Amino acid sequence: MSRQSFCEQNIWLKNQPISFADRPYLRAPYASTARRLVIRASRQVEKSTLLINMILYEAVKNPGIHILFVCPREEQAHVFSHSRLTPTVRNSPLIRRHLLGNSKKKLPVMNLDFVNGSRVFLRAAYHSGDSARGIDA
Repeated sequence: MSRQSFCEQNIWLKNQPISFADRPYLRAPYASTARRLVIRASRQVEKSTLLINMILYEAVKNPGIHILFVCPREEQAHVFSHSRLTPTVRNSPLIRRHLLGNSKKKLPVMNLDFVNGSRVFLRAAYHSGDSARGIDA
């Protein structure tokens, strides 16, 4: 299943399934199978949403995968996790079932461990990458 199809069927934003009907600019990034993807874009073009959806697609599709997300500041990592990543997991029924099972526990902010063995590490690395050293991802 393609990343875009997975998202259309399983990702919920604002209490409804995500739709790409009015988002033609997202077709290429969602269709990409490249190991490395560089996006040069303006502000407010759903880059964070793309990252969340890529993270969750990989976490569901590849049980046991370890994913490392690095951003400049710790506050950005907390906001990304608390206001975007965690709500997407909780609001998307299939993703919630695959990653959380029956658990009602609140997800931690920086190290998310899922029931299928997948893990997501969020780190800040403004002055140095030391916070991400030693993580098997």
